[in-house]
Amino acid sequence: MFHFFKLFNVNQYVKEPLVVLHSKYTNIFANSKVLLRNKVLKFEGVIEGVEYFYQAIRKQNGAIGIILQSINQLPDNEVSASILENTQVSYSLRNEKGYEALVRRLNLSEHDHYQLKSLRNDLVGERKYTEIFIKIGSFSNVYRLEVPRAVYAAYLTDGPENEKIMSLLEKHGNMKSAILEYVNPKILSA
Repeated sequence: MFHFFKLFNVNQYVKEPLVVLHSKYTNIFANSKVLLRNKVLKFEGVIEGVEYFYQAIRKQNGAIGIILQSINQLPDNEVSASILENTQVSYSLRNEKGYEALVRRLNLSEHDHYQLKSLRNDLVGERKYTEIFIKIGSFSNVYRLEVPRAVYAAYLTDGPENEKIMSLLEKHGNMKSAILEYVNPKILSA
């Protein structure tokens, strides 16, 4: 199952933007069949299979999505045009290189382009967040994901914050106590 936090968490480690194209805009998480693929387009002949799935999976009450670092990973040809025509939901994270190719290939409006350019992330401040642009049909908006500090700490995998949590884990013997002390040092440090 596709998980939103994983989508956002990728942006911490990937310097390129993340673009997700999705074929079904009805409640994508309620579908019984969800197919999301990452990095499949680099294999020869795969894009034709993806095109078939985009055209056929809706008949099976399913949804399909592809994850791209850049819209330019989709070749500029008829097969990609078919995939884009069958895409009803698009997600995009912040892109420091600009959105011109995305706007052109997805035929986004000037308003959509302004919304894309408004995306901000703050992964170092007190209240860490990332923003995402979501377009469903003709409706688009920017959404902010801000997770509780304990959840953020649970997903850390490197850096000085993670080292602090690992030392607390060694002290307490379990991750829950380590994270609780990391989040509020006055609770368990006494």
